[in-house]
Amino acid sequence: MRVVVNPKYENLRPFVEGILSRSYKVDKIYRNFRNIVEDTTVDEVRVVVKIFKKPTEVNRVVYSFLRPTKAKRSYYYSLRLISSGIDVPEPIGYVEKRKGLFFHTGCYVCLYTDYRSIADFKDYDLSSEEAKKRFDTFVTEFALYVADFHSKGFVHNDFNIDNILYKEVDGQWMKVGERIKTGVAYVSVLLPPVIDVLKRNDWKVPAISNVDYNHELKGLGMAAGISTPLHSHLARHTFATWMLRNGAKIENVSKMLGHTNITQTQRYAKVLAQSVQDDYAK
Repeated sequence: MRVVVNPKYENLRPFVEGILSRSYKVDKIYRNFRNIVEDTTVDEVRVVVKIFKKPTEVNRVVYSFLRPTKAKRSYYYSLRLISSGIDVPEPIGYVEKRKGLFFHTGCYVCLYTDYRSIADFKDYDLSSEEAKKRFDTFVTEFALYVADFHSKGFVHNDFNIDNILYKEVDGQWMKVGERIKTGVAYVSVLLPPVIDVLKRNDWKVPAISNVDYNHELKGLGMAAGISTPLHSHLARHTFATWMLRNGAKIENVSKMLGHTNITQTQRYAKVLAQSVQDDYAK
């Protein structure tokens, strides 16, 4: 039997090694035909277990010698997606069991996520304007997600209602990505003016170089009568300073900027004297 465990979750190795015995307490069953999908709690960590159906005799040969098993692909594909800034449940490990020389069965374990299946929209009632707006938001967000997915070199060959999860965050649209410079994930909320611009341009934003981008900024600054030359770094600095001045937590600002640590954010945005005085006044 082959067992692979994410080093981050080495403490869960005993659970993963014994998973095929199914001796754990099942909290919820999501599917029990073809494949089994269920969740349980191990050492206060809620996890999802997927036990794949036993393959046909032909596929036993294929998975033994010609192609990685579904359990193995689930694990390594998830790691690749996460490293590219794609939001998927974090993988914990997988198991492959053989009988003799041939593959017999396998399972995959990942962290539980509170995202919901888009099956919610299968028979969605669009009779109200609010429902239509919510559905339009979902469709738009899904289109942006797929575009981001493809732009990073991934193609999903099995889009269906059971394979796509979603989550609404205070009714806001969010963008999660990865800074090219540092490789650190960032989180940005797409504000209404940004959404309006995207809609007017049919959700298509041309990719331009940093040089051209800064050139356009300088032109806009001159047109607006701003004496300070505008550039992207100044925009980041202004954004961080403005957020801190208005009470945003420095941990959140660090996440928005995609910094590797808070110390970098303190150095970059600077803690304003006004903020210090306000803290003493509280």
